[in-house]
This record gives sequence, C-alpha cells and structure tokens, in this order.
Amino acid sequence: MDIIRFSKDFEKLKKDIFQTIEDKDKGLKLGRTVIISSPNCKFEAEVVGMQKVTLSSLSLDFLLNDLGLRPAREYSKAQLEVSVLKKFQKFYPNLQWSDTVYVYTFHAKKNRGE
Repeated sequence: MDIIRFSKDFEKLKKDIFQTIEDKDKGLKLGRTVIISSPNCKFEAEVVGMQKVTLSSLSLDFLLNDLGLRPAREYSKAQLEVSVLKKFQKFYPNLQWSDTVYVYTFHAKKNRGE
C-alpha cells in the first residue's frame, strides 16, 4: 500500500476530506486506499480526486490552507505569494510558479484510531 507522508500534523489531516499538493505524480488511482502518515498519526484514506495543474493556477487561499498558514492582513498579495513559494520550496526546492503540480483529494477511512 502506498504511503503519503506529511512532515507535520497539519490541521487538514483531521478532516474527513482533505487535499494535498505534490510536485510529482504519485501514480495514485481513484478508489485506491493509501496510508496517510504524519509524526503523530497514521490512518487509511481513499483517493477520491486528483488534478494536474500549474502551481500558479491554484488560489492563494488554497495554497495557504495546504501549508497550514493563515494570511496576515498586513501583507500584500505579492508578499504572500513570495512567502508561499518559499514555504513550498522547503519541501520541493526547485518548484516555481509555472511548474506542474498534482492536487490529490483523500477521504479518510473510519479507522483512524481516534
């Protein structure tokens, strides 16, 4: 079974349906069950959606949510874009706005052990 690893316990992992952005195609198929793993939790989830898009086509709100960040009102859109790209580059060092990314949607199974 494929394992999707998260470097921290993102708030989105507590939701029944959540999405993540990857820089490479994981080869996941709709309906496939995967293991979601973060430092403090591990559970099964079904792949219920996937989309191949450019990073720049995703909304800033979606990107901030994916990173577990909240926008600071005092920052301009341009400043937020720089910050978001830098955060993504911590995970994917060569990522640029024009690059293709893969958005996967998962539905957590009931057996989370919560």
